[in-house]
Amino acid sequence: ADGWAAALAVLADRYQPGRPRAVESDFILDQFIDREVLDRLDSRHVDLLTSCAVLPLFDLEFAQALTGDPQAGVTLRDLERTNHFLIRLGYGDTAEWFRMHALLREHLLGRLEREQPRRLLDLRRQAAALAHRRGMVAEAMELSLDARDWPEVVRELEDQREALYQRGEWGTLAGWIDRLPREVLGREADLA
Repeated sequence: ADGWAAALAVLADRYQPGRPRAVESDFILDQFIDREVLDRLDSRHVDLLTSCAVLPLFDLEFAQALTGDPQAGVTLRDLERTNHFLIRLGYGDTAEWFRMHALLREHLLGRLEREQPRRLLDLRRQAAALAHRRGMVAEAMELSLDARDWPEVVRELEDQREALYQRGEWGTLAGWIDRLPREVLGREADLA
């Protein structure tokens, strides 16, 4: 209806994650996702997708923690079964992992940034803490950096610096340090 399919096909053909899109493309794509995808879902589904958008990959434990919904697993499988831009990646150790389509994830993150920036930071901090508890160091660091949780980033860098050196992951360490603001680096001379 209204040419959505053709417009979406053209945009999807030219889409490259992480590359800036034209303003017209953003408007068309945002309208499509809002009207043809999100408006057709109930609020529980939209909340789960929005909450989990802070992660490129997530499992039931992340979904339950970020939404506070003990029934998040049912919602995840329902979204995956009805093909709402959510793909089950199979089974890891004992967990089912999911990935949201990049276009939808980018849209939801942009919407959070515009409409609920505090919630976005809180979701990232919450996901970082859970990733850290689960031993997912790189994921925790990326989320803490995105959340601008500088005390946590510094603590994690101090904890992981030696292990990263030992494994020869200098580029990773340097990349994380480069993302710190000058004022943080000024206070943390050991990291500079």
